[in-house]
Amino acid sequence: MENQFYSSDVGSNSQLKGKVGNKVIVGSIIVFALNLILAIAAGMIFVNFFAKSTKIFIPVFTISLILEIILVIIFFAFGLRMPIYISIPYTAITSIVLGIFILSAISFSGLGSININLLLASLFIPLVAMLILGTLAYFMKINVTFLSIVISVLLVTTLVFLIVVWFVSRSWATTMFSFLGLALMLAYMALDWYLIVKFNNNFKSYENQEQSKLLWLKYSIYFGFRLFYDYIYAAYYIYNLFRG
Repeated sequence: MENQFYSSDVGSNSQLKGKVGNKVIVGSIIVFALNLILAIAAGMIFVNFFAKSTKIFIPVFTISLILEIILVIIFFAFGLRMPIYISIPYTAITSIVLGIFILSAISFSGLGSININLLLASLFIPLVAMLILGTLAYFMKINVTFLSIVISVLLVTTLVFLIVVWFVSRSWATTMFSFLGLALMLAYMALDWYLIVKFNNNFKSYENQEQSKLLWLKYSIYFGFRLFYDYIYAAYYIYNLFRG
């Protein structure tokens, strides 16, 4: 899925006229922040109001899990082809669903409560990782071939441990799954930063300024959401590791 980005829109829109700075990078960060705020707000509201009502909490938790898988797969596959008027509400809805699922999962595992200090720490650490990985990508220090191999190995190993955790309720298996999940999300974050910088370096001013604005919005929404997805799951796995 990732390889399609190396030659899709960039290759067909490479008529450049001049520099426009790092608009794709900045736009992606803004969209990331907006999605994160939306997700945390939606998740906290849901948990605060419905955590103690199992008749509502469990069905919504289950539905949000199924929905987020479907919505994310569709957006990752077709997000760059979506019109702006679809991708904006689509990512907003998906962020809300993700926020409800992640914070519900944290609340559910904590018997209806969320450790706020632990949550804040879990949110801070991936931000540091994101800054470091973004810097490495910006200065072209990421070996994408090696990274792709690492992602493939981590993905298979994580799926294996997911099956193990499903059938074997052991703390070591759960801890290992969270560790592998965190490593996988950070690897994906590194790859996404690589793609963002690659698109940013190819995105300059176009002959058609309106086309340039639409393309910038499309890239920013798509990659901003990808960063948000990597980040929120990394935070979730960190929370689980800290919680033990």
